[in-house]
Amino acid sequence: MDTTWKYNPVKILIMALIVSLCLPVNGSSQESKENKDKSLNAANIEESEEAKEYIKAILREAMQPSPENLKNLGNVCGLEFDVFEGENRNVYGVDIAGIFATTINDVTGIQASGVTSVTMGTMTGAQISGLLNLAGKTKGIQISGLGNLAGKMTGIQASVFSNRADQVKGMQIGISNNCKKMKGVQIGLFNRIDNGILPFFPIINMNFSSRSEE
Repeated sequence: MDTTWKYNPVKILIMALIVSLCLPVNGSSQESKENKDKSLNAANIEESEEAKEYIKAILREAMQPSPENLKNLGNVCGLEFDVFEGENRNVYGVDIAGIFATTINDVTGIQASGVTSVTMGTMTGAQISGLLNLAGKTKGIQISGLGNLAGKMTGIQASVFSNRADQVKGMQIGISNNCKKMKGVQIGLFNRIDNGILPFFPIINMNFSSRSEE
């Protein structure tokens, strides 16, 4: 299937690496710092948030197929195996690719690849990759060798290095775990929950307060 993307998957991978690895994790500082230090810290956080939004916008643009080729994408109902790269509109079943697995809308089932798995819509089931997973709303589990990135996550994110999500209801396991809202547990060396009682805490961090439901 000939599906020429606006940007090739290698560029998607590079930008995903930037999102997953290069953006700083803003751990909370001591409450008793001087006003001058607090002002500097607030400025740094604001710059970091702007960088996140900018890179996310680039990533969304990079994953968007050209309009003339969007119509060529089909649905998977059952099992699909691609030696190198697989691109689909929706997946209902199992999608396996040797390098890149990309779905424009939703996956219900399993999406697996040797390098990067991308679901731009809702991922329900298991998303597995050797390097990076990216998904929108996710219900299930993400497992990767390097990093996971999701919007609203209900389930488990597990990777060797980095897990990131806007909202998590469940668990994050990796060296670096980061989310804005959480109802669950983080296990890793660097754990950040923006709405948590302890926004930053090493080894194990958790939040079960009502604020995570807002």
